[in-house]
This record gives sequence, C-alpha cells and structure tokens, in this order.
Amino acid sequence: MDFRHEVKHEINLSDMLVLRHRLNAVAQPDPHAINGRYFIRSLYFDNLYDKALMEKINGLSRREKFSIRYYNGDTSVIHLEKKSKINQLGNKQSAPLTRDQVESILEGNTAWMVDSPYTLVRELYTKMKIQGLAPKTIVDYTREPYIFLAGNVRITLDYDLRSGMYCTDFLNPACVTVPAGDAPIILEVKWDAFLPEIIRDDLHGQRPLCQGSVPNDGIHMRYFLQGVFHIRLVLQVHTLRNQQGKSALAEILQQDLLAPDGFQVLRKVIQQVIFGLCPDHAQHRRHHQRDTQDDDQYPVLNQ
Repeated sequence: MDFRHEVKHEINLSDMLVLRHRLNAVAQPDPHAINGRYFIRSLYFDNLYDKALMEKINGLSRREKFSIRYYNGDTSVIHLEKKSKINQLGNKQSAPLTRDQVESILEGNTAWMVDSPYTLVRELYTKMKIQGLAPKTIVDYTREPYIFLAGNVRITLDYDLRSGMYCTDFLNPACVTVPAGDAPIILEVKWDAFLPEIIRDDLHGQRPLCQGSVPNDGIHMRYFLQGVFHIRLVLQVHTLRNQQGKSALAEILQQDLLAPDGFQVLRKVIQQVIFGLCPDHAQHRRHHQRDTQDDDQYPVLNQ
C-alpha cells in the first residue's frame, strides 16, 4: 500500500481567490475538470456509534473511511473508495461499482458483495457485518483541482459544502441537500517524496496562509494593527513633510508586501522609523521601559 503526504488547511474566500490566481500561474488544471472544476457527490459509511466521524474529530493518527462517489451528476461511472490515514500520510483505494450494485447496497441487499472480484468490495462487506457500517450521509461539494508534475503534486480547493441524510436519494442528481452551516473552504495538498519549492512558497510563504504580513493569530493581529497605527502617527507627524519621510513610507509598503514574512519585516521597519527618524520619541520610550518595565503599551517594539 503506497502512502502520500496529505495536508489540509481551512481557508477563507480571500485566501482562495489569491491562491487560485497563484496556482493558475505555476500549476495546471486537472484535465478531467470542466471549466476548471467539478461537482462531487459522496455517500459515507459509518456505524451507529459514528465510529468514522469520531475518529476524525478526535484526531486518531490511524483511521479509515469508506465512501461511494460519482462526479458531475454522471452515475454511469461510480466508485467505491477507502481512504486510510496514518498521521499526515494518506492512501486511497478504489473499485468500480455499477448503478444496480449501488442501489442494492442502499436497499440492504449485500450478499452479492461476497463474490465480488474486487478485494475492496469484499472488505466493505466484511466491515458492514462486523463493525455495523452502513450508508449514512450524503456530502456534496465543488472542487477546483490543480496538478504539478514534479513531486506528483495535487492541490484542491473544496467549497460549497452541502449535506443530506436521505441515502436512498444518493443516485438522484436532483436530490435536495442543504448548506453545511458555516463550512470553510478546504485547501488540500498531496505529494509523493517531495513538495517542490515553488509550490511550497505559494502555499506557505505568503499572506493567505500563516506567514504573511497579516497574521491569522489574533494576538499577532492586534500587534500588527498597533504597528500600523504607530507608523501612521510617526510618519505623519515627523517625516511626511520631507522627501525622506515619503521614501521611508514607500520602503515600508514595498518590504511588507514582498517579504516572505511581512509581519517580522514590518516590526523591524517600525523600530527603524521610530528609533532612527524620531530620536526624541525613542529616548522617551527607553526611559519609559527602564522606569516601568511595562511592555503592554508598545508590544510590537519589544518582541
């Protein structure tokens, strides 16, 4: 059984728009997609105790789940899938099913599965009998897939998540499903032995994910906004009256936008602006620190 690296991130709409733009520049759309995307309908199996669901929620390092899936409303091509997970490594096995076979499973007629030529179908039958697995939840979503040949990288953006509980309607493309609350957009990245630097930089070294000039962490966001406020005050009062101040502001904006870790760059530039261009303010700050040791007023300057 071959495993691949798999990593998932929850992202928001603005993240997705930026990533879509970047991925179109360095990767290529999945050739099976229609207009860059496809619609997926899956039917997930679980037991009375929600075994698969709870293993996912509890973050078990070793887990598996079974599902039946088809694409773009086309029930002429249906697959049974088993996804296995060991930490951040994943494996997917698949076997074809006919529409009649799926209908038999939905109706509870599973005796034919014992004689299936596909090992995966026989395994599902065994676990339906031993673990009590049964068709349970319909999940619909839209996927935008991208591929990058080096490293066999596959990147997907999943959104418009919807769900339904009436499994007998699984094969009906017009089956009514409802939005799954405030479901996030899911970014998933899969690769084999290595993740190319150009892809890694696009996904992890820029603002949409965790290392940009606007951090996701709430505390860092507060520090970031305080830093912007200080820049505005210092430049407006002390430096924007001359060309040196305008150049300093341009440098701040350029470095902050282009650096891999814009938050750290911004912090350093704030220090340079306040301590370099405003020595009186800097001296007052040093006296204040020495007298009170209070780091709350200017947290950005004291990291």
